Amino acid sequence: MIHSLQGDTGETLDRLWKDVRSFLPPEDDHALGVVRVGAAGRDDTPWAHTNDGEERVNLTLEVWPDHLELNLVGWKEAQSATLKAWLQSVAGETAVNELPKYQVVAFVRRAYKKTPTSLPWWQDESVSELGVCPASEFTAGWIFKQVIGLGSKKEEKSAFHLRRAWPIAEAEALGEALPQTLAEEVRRLIPLLRQIWSS
Repeated sequence: MIHSLQGDTGETLDRLWKDVRSFLPPEDDHALGVVRVGAAGRDDTPWAHTNDGEERVNLTLEVWPDHLELNLVGWKEAQSATLKAWLQSVAGETAVNELPKYQVVAFVRRAYKKTPTSLPWWQDESVSELGVCPASEFTAGWIFKQVIGLGSKKEEKSAFHLRRAWPIAEAEALGEALPQTLAEEVRRLIPLLRQIWSS
């Protein structure tokens, strides 16, 4: 049972993923591989992502102060390039448009540089949101507009989320129904993951 998502250290997300996966068919559960739990950002925002160690587009659950997110994620360079290419394809644009409660989010990851002449250091990168687009309004051209101003890939790299969010109060009000609610969304996203993985 999910008692509270606020102030979570990641343990709740690990347990939540296990509960979500119990509602999935075996082939979908297997496709999600190993889940890794961690925290990121200045506020140590807890996250738990699927397919750990596979270096491909995956799913994450993330708890922010005011909302819970389920994301289809292309974060590292190869993952981002794969997801970007799919988002800019006819199949990707069509699939995204059929997810009206979702958003496409573009980010820029910037390498840390101690001085302007220092070599980029990716262990201490900073992240900024470039833009958010409702999935129902998404077009392939939107991606191009977000990333056109980025600098050298040695210092700036794009990343993308396909996101569904629930206010914390709404997610907690679902109580024991939360894992099944998330599982329904995961079942909607897994066919997209398989498209992306095979592209």
